[in-house]
Amino acid sequence: HQLKLVPETSLKDIDLSKLFWEYLKFCQTNNSPNTCQRYQEVIANFQQFLREHYPYVSRASHLNLKLFEDYKAYKKNAGAKSRTINLELTTLRSIFTIAIKWGFMEKNPTDNLVLCKENDCKKPRFLTKEECETLLANCGEEFRPIFFTLLNTGMRKGELINLEWNDVDFNRRKIIIRSKEAWKPKTNYREIPINDRLMAVLQKQKSCNGVSPFVFYRENGKKFDKNYLRVMLMRIT
Repeated sequence: HQLKLVPETSLKDIDLSKLFWEYLKFCQTNNSPNTCQRYQEVIANFQQFLREHYPYVSRASHLNLKLFEDYKAYKKNAGAKSRTINLELTTLRSIFTIAIKWGFMEKNPTDNLVLCKENDCKKPRFLTKEECETLLANCGEEFRPIFFTLLNTGMRKGELINLEWNDVDFNRRKIIIRSKEAWKPKTNYREIPINDRLMAVLQKQKSCNGVSPFVFYRENGKKFDKNYLRVMLMRIT
């Protein structure tokens, strides 16, 4: 008789470690490095929770709504804000949605999950004219160009540290935000106008530039680390 091999479990009941591994491979192909790192952190947090409170949960079919309600409480007790918890839950929901499309799961265990009320989020506060002047006066010559650009354009941190000279169109007086090989902006392609004062700052920065392709860079010609500007801003303010 011919031996017939029967898989131990259905493809639609995938091992969770295998699922998360497959998803991170997918993420590396389709998302920016920063997005991949964020997803990896969410997955690591969720797996830590499973190890501590649901060690017997190892397959897709083991997940249920009560488990995710417990995860919300687990994160809340650990001091996480509602917005952070919701970001993690929506990330996990998107992972399971992809898994269903791949045939790895039958249904999404987070479908009826109610997200946390985000009443702990602070409203954004805008700097006054005096605070802007104080920031520029105290940031030093090395950081003045980048903080001046920040105040005059509203660019995001990632956009500033990844800005290259080929993204600055002096003739059209535009800064171009677009995807690069190793970085993708949160928004689509867009152009930001350069006012007269910013034009003078960027032209001076260009004249002082060595061989670095970046508009703003460290002494070694490399771009700033992603958290460096935030640290400097906190020190200044």
